Amino acid sequence: MNRNLLIFWLITLSLPMPALATDTGYPTDSELSSLPGYCQIKLRQKPGDLGYNSWLGILGPDFIHTHHFCAGLNFINRHYRASSEYDRKYYLQASLPEFAYMITHAAPSYSLMPDVYINRGTVLSKLGRSSEAVADFLKAIELNPRLPKAYTVMADLYVNIKLQGKALATITEGLRYVPSSKMLQRRYAELGGKPPFPEPYADAVVTQETQAAKAREPGPAQTSEPAEASPKAALESKPGAETPNAQPAAAEAEAIGMPGNPWCRFCPDPAPSANPVSKPVPPTTGTEP
Repeated sequence: MNRNLLIFWLITLSLPMPALATDTGYPTDSELSSLPGYCQIKLRQKPGDLGYNSWLGILGPDFIHTHHFCAGLNFINRHYRASSEYDRKYYLQASLPEFAYMITHAAPSYSLMPDVYINRGTVLSKLGRSSEAVADFLKAIELNPRLPKAYTVMADLYVNIKLQGKALATITEGLRYVPSSKMLQRRYAELGGKPPFPEPYADAVVTQETQAAKAREPGPAQTSEPAEASPKAALESKPGAETPNAQPAAAEAEAIGMPGNPWCRFCPDPAPSANPVSKPVPPTTGTEP
């Protein structure tokens, strides 16, 4: 073989490979450890398994769709680990159909839906689609106005596009709903907010007083059996990607192209025929998706 050609191929093989259009958000075992606990169960157990049934009881019937949210989160994680601008943009774009599936298939009242909008808004912001990102952050706030992260990520977007006044107004509104949030208090000061903190809405004060009263109540008597965590407590113990590893069961991933369900990667149920979500395609240079 020609020496120069051999050198060319050696250099080419040493370069990182770009993301392929066939990539899915289905995580490897190592990737799974960085996802929330409910993802670890949804992607490694099947209906009827103990962990699966437990999370189904906590999150409700829309848990059946949650693997799409988990796939979107995994694409975002791959974005942060990617070494090339092409791959980073590809993984961001690849996450969007997964979040879109959740929005079109799960009920707006599903407890994870605010996080779906927050994460899709974050992706849109990174892609430079600021107005769409703001719309998603506002939707998350509409669904759960007491979620400090929604105000924080929207304020960060405004700071990035040089709208400091709107950033401060966003954090101010958040403090009216969640006056005890240390995150919002810190951002308020960083953005130039002056003491005292904004006057909270009346129902926010009532909520805080109720929570404080419950905290002062004596706990349940000790028994020989461990108390069962409430759905809210169990959900709050696994709010995001910092959740510790769960014990994975055998992997169960259905292939794309199942009869009656040709476009959903892991769904155990036939998906509706309306509004199918197409697979992501690699981005083209210099254009927005």
